Amino acid sequence: MKSYPLRFYVGKKLLDAQLEMVDLIEKALTDAGYGRDFVAMGVVNAYAESKLVPTASYKTSKEDSAGLFMLNRKGGLGADMPTGFQYPQGDSRKDANLNVARIIKAIESSSATKKEIEEAGNDWRSIMDVWVHRIERPNGKHFEVVKRLGTAAEIFPQGIDGLPINQAGAMAWASSGALPSSGDVTTTRKWNPTPAILVLLAAMGATWYARKRAKEGRPFPGLPALR
Repeated sequence: MKSYPLRFYVGKKLLDAQLEMVDLIEKALTDAGYGRDFVAMGVVNAYAESKLVPTASYKTSKEDSAGLFMLNRKGGLGADMPTGFQYPQGDSRKDANLNVARIIKAIESSSATKKEIEEAGNDWRSIMDVWVHRIERPNGKHFEVVKRLGTAAEIFPQGIDGLPINQAGAMAWASSGALPSSGDVTTTRKWNPTPAILVLLAAMGATWYARKRAKEGRPFPGLPALR
C-alpha cells in the first residue's frame, strides 16, 4: 500500500522551503532503503539540528557545523567535505543533497549502526536513540533523545500513517496522478449528500405531479388513490 508523503502528516507550521527539505530527506533515505519511521525521525533530527534550513551554520572555538544535519568540520561528519564556488555559499555541507548523502554514507559505513536500525523496527524511541547516539551525537545525548521525541510529537502529532492531517493537500497530490490509483492509499470515505438530495427532489416532484393529475381526474394507471 502506497502512503502519502511525510509532508502531509506535518502538524507543525513550516515554510514551503522547509517542506521541500522534508521531501528531499524522505526521498534520499527511502531510496537508500530505510523504513518510513526511520525516515520520519531523520526529518525530526534535521529540524532539531538546522530547523530544516540547508544553509544553516554554527561556529564556536570547538565546532564548525553547517547544513541540514549540521555536519561538523572539527572532528565530525563534515571534516573532509570540500569547499568551492560551485557550492552554496562555497560550502558543500550547505548543499542539501550532499549533506544527506554524507549522513547515508556514515550509516552505511557502520555495521553496528545498521544493526541497531534493524533492531529498532518502527519504535520511535529506539530509532531516536540510534539517530542521537550513533549518527548525530550531540552533547547531552540522553536529554536530546527526550527533547527530539517531543519535537517528533510536534511535527507528526497524529503519526505518519492513515489519513493525513493536511487532507486537502494530500488529496490534491493524489488526484494529480502522483498515486497510480485510489486503492493505493487508505482513506476514510465521507458521505456525499448530493446524490441523495437529487433523488429526494425528483421523488417529491413526481409525487406532486401525480397528485395534480389525480385531482384533475387524470390519475396515472395504478395510482388512483394518490390524491
